[in-house]
Amino acid sequence: MKFISLIFVCLIGFSQVSHAQLKIAPTRIVAEGEQASTHKLFVENTTSEPMRVKVSVVYRSALVGNDKSKTRLQDDIEVQEDLSKFVKVSPPIIGNLKPNQRRTVRVRIQGLPAEYEEGEYRTYLLFQPVPLSSQQANENSDGQGMTMNLDFIINTMIPVYSQKGTVEHHVHLECKENAIRVHNQGNFQLKGKLVSGNDVQNVFLVRNASLDKPVRNSAGAQFIVDDQIVSSCQ
Repeated sequence: MKFISLIFVCLIGFSQVSHAQLKIAPTRIVAEGEQASTHKLFVENTTSEPMRVKVSVVYRSALVGNDKSKTRLQDDIEVQEDLSKFVKVSPPIIGNLKPNQRRTVRVRIQGLPAEYEEGEYRTYLLFQPVPLSSQQANENSDGQGMTMNLDFIINTMIPVYSQKGTVEHHVHLECKENAIRVHNQGNFQLKGKLVSGNDVQNVFLVRNASLDKPVRNSAGAQFIVDDQIVSSCQ
């Protein structure tokens, strides 16, 4: 009976759960690097509770953990491509976003300095929602039992790009029997398809990066961007 009672108490303690979710549009920003520009984002509260939203400019590495399938082709490229210091948001905090309410966030992107080489620079906007009801729920607890309010906060990030110069692709395929390493040797992000026989794999690479893709047979494989073959295995 004690065991059953303990389970019942735990269930009561975990009964109050809220989900902080945002709808953001558009989901990416692309600016021309030669000049300053201002962009609008719409942030909507899709929950039934009011929330506070913090908007930050943060850079995130394209390399994740110990994943050896991706590498950067230059040691200091992540320092070079960081756009964060050229991006400002207003307001940085939305103090009270009501249920189903939509607010506008303005993003100002400065023009890149003349000494910056042609290429693509990036950072991210991080949206951190916190339900305003969380603190109130804790304050209203009468202390008569286990009461918890678990807030599953879903942070959202969207990329911000600034492109200087004309987009060009420089792709090299390093072909092995059952694997292909795609090298994006250009200064712009790469989106394309790796076609090997009947297998088609979508590939996305940030600038100056490489990625391993397993294949059944690399012979005759092709990398295609906008319906154009840009590299192939002989």
